[in-house]
Amino acid sequence: MEVNEESYISPKPSGETDRNRDTAPANAIRSGNSGAGSTSSAADSTQDFLAYQSTPEKSSRDLGLDIQALVWAPDPRGRMAMINGNIIRTGEIVNENAVTFIGEDFIIVRNGGDEWKVKFYVR
Repeated sequence: MEVNEESYISPKPSGETDRNRDTAPANAIRSGNSGAGSTSSAADSTQDFLAYQSTPEKSSRDLGLDIQALVWAPDPRGRMAMINGNIIRTGEIVNENAVTFIGEDFIIVRNGGDEWKVKFYVR
């Protein structure tokens, strides 16, 4: 049986039911099409972009971060990044850097008093 992005459904974490499970393909999540009940808008994504537009950029290599994937959702609780082989959510620390924000194609990290934008590039 061939498994593709649209047909694959990962195992349910304990306590999760089919009713509260998001089975949308990854591209729907990335583009912000989260399905019924979504109260976020494209304006939220624009506000995120503008809020971090002036944050200085630093390369992931300089920070010792290998960003392998980003999952963006209108609801910040659904956002995560695969960094250095670990699934990271906002507020978690990786390689001494606190991930303070996950955008559609970047993350914001803080180390001490410094904050940087780190772009994600598809390889």
